[in-house]
Amino acid sequence: MQKEIDTEIKKRFPEADPKDIKMKELELKLEQMQKETFKKELTNSAIKTATEKQLPVSIIDFILGADLESTNKNIETFEAIFNDHIQKQVEARIAGNSYVPPNGGGSNNNSELQALQAEYATAMSNGNMPLAIAIKNKMVALQNKK
Repeated sequence: MQKEIDTEIKKRFPEADPKDIKMKELELKLEQMQKETFKKELTNSAIKTATEKQLPVSIIDFILGADLESTNKNIETFEAIFNDHIQKQVEARIAGNSYVPPNGGGSNNNSELQALQAEYATAMSNGNMPLAIAIKNKMVALQNKK
């Protein structure tokens, strides 16, 4: 009975020739090497494109696609999102630091002198002597311009 079982197993699962096994291993290694080479070429191409578009190269691993076309689409999408984010940050900073010039362009020495006198009085009442001295010097310089 065991002999019949062994015969049936050999029919269904013939022993592979050592050469066939070795050939299969080599084919798998070759396929793996080709995939690694393709990924390196794709990464290099993506780095080049990102550098040309002044995008951070550190994100390349996250935007690599299955092929060059999908990788380029991912880069374009990231570029649009990245530039939009930067634009919003710049606008937020500019809006927070906007300077509004005084009326009259600051040419009215009397109003400027009055403002300095008010600042001087505040500095003196707070006991901030260094600030009071600096303001007094500005007042003297402004009076000498007249």
